[in-house]
Amino acid sequence: MTAVVRKACPEDAPHVYAVEKACSSRPWSEEQLLEEIEFPHAYTCVCETDGAVAGFATMQIAAEYAHINEFGVLPQYRRRGFGRMIMEDLFRECMERRCESISLEVRESAAPARKLYGSLGFRQEGIRKRFYHEPEEDALVLVKKLTEEDN
Repeated sequence: MTAVVRKACPEDAPHVYAVEKACSSRPWSEEQLLEEIEFPHAYTCVCETDGAVAGFATMQIAAEYAHINEFGVLPQYRRRGFGRMIMEDLFRECMERRCESISLEVRESAAPARKLYGSLGFRQEGIRKRFYHEPEEDALVLVKKLTEEDN
């Protein structure tokens, strides 16, 4: 099964929303995701396989810092390397925009996601108490330094 990761376009919004609904207990609306796709200080990518959107991520970029707001891979496409492909595309975009670091929050209980992020060089830098709802849970704040001297 081949997959490609590319920059999202407005026509992708319904497909991104379908992934978001399947992966999030409090999904963003299709309108919010479309705004993110079109926002110049954000970058949204999709992972396509066999003509379907299998996953996506969106991040906002402010000066030299990037923050991943949403990230998801449909359950039937997990454990196939698509999440890693998406993250590597985000890193590439960060490097093009000369970002120094990239951050995200992850549920404390999300062991597979935490394992992926750790393998990609993210390190825990904090905790946000009761950040998630349905169910309520703490978020771990993870950061990856992108500059050579920080790695």
